[in-house]
Amino acid sequence: QKLETIQKSLDKVLTEVQQVLNKKAELEGTTDKDLDLKVSQLYDFCHRWSATAASLPLIVARLQSLQALHLQSASFASRLNALEKQQEELARLLETTSEAVQDLHTGLRENI
Repeated sequence: QKLETIQKSLDKVLTEVQQVLNKKAELEGTTDKDLDLKVSQLYDFCHRWSATAASLPLIVARLQSLQALHLQSASFASRLNALEKQQEELARLLETTSEAVQDLHTGLRENI
């Protein structure tokens, strides 16, 4: 009777082991070529960009400093335009003032 119990237990264990082996073979045997290709491409893509990713903070910092420089240059251009307009206005004012002084000088000569 003990022998029969051991035999049944052994048969049960062997059946379970066979099921596990079958499941393992089934899982290993189902290789999807497209999935493998996609995984391989993704792996290559990640490794290709890993070198670039390391320098990304430096690139971002450089772009931010260039943005500040660009804003300063835009501000400089607008300030330069404003100064040129002021210079033109001052030149017209000086011309008008010079004409007024000439007229005053002429008037004083006539009065003397």
